[in-house]
Amino acid sequence: TGTRVAPVIKANAYGHGAVAVARAITAAGADYLCVARVDEALALREAGIGCEILVLGYTPPETAAAAVGQGLTLAAFDADAITAYATAARAVGRKARLHLKLDTGMTRLGALPTEASALADRILSDRDLELDGLFQHFAASDSRDKTSARLQLARFNEVLAALPRRPRLVHACNSAGALTLPEAYFDLVRTGIVF
Repeated sequence: TGTRVAPVIKANAYGHGAVAVARAITAAGADYLCVARVDEALALREAGIGCEILVLGYTPPETAAAAVGQGLTLAAFDADAITAYATAARAVGRKARLHLKLDTGMTRLGALPTEASALADRILSDRDLELDGLFQHFAASDSRDKTSARLQLARFNEVLAALPRRPRLVHACNSAGALTLPEAYFDLVRTGIVF
């Protein structure tokens, strides 16, 4: 389809060894990886994994400078995180690449759709930040009934349409979404446990 696959190798690649799995899948052609925590991403960098890596979860302010300095992409979901990432970017002299994370129904980590435009404007207005992506996570894409997932996708599409400019990478699908919701493929699909 032209959609890139971004393997999720969080939790030590689901127990298989994150560094070994990262080496194998990047050798096979993967050029983008996802992890849950910044320490997982920094360990991959230390092991010589140089492809793009997105930290899907919260990056604490005290580790943001190390993350930005290593060229990691960070999830942004509120004004405090965005401010911390901008401060880190200035400290290391490198632009912080951010993916705005939406909570369209997962009720975990993410900005509410009503907050998204203001947060995107905040990122776009800071020369030390780059709005590189927009993403969300399906809560029940593995259910036979796709009503909930399609409602999340509709909310996500509304936010995407309202942004002042489309980010380089838009992604919505987790593993189950990648298998069952082709209308939500966008630029990346994040496949993890399916491997």
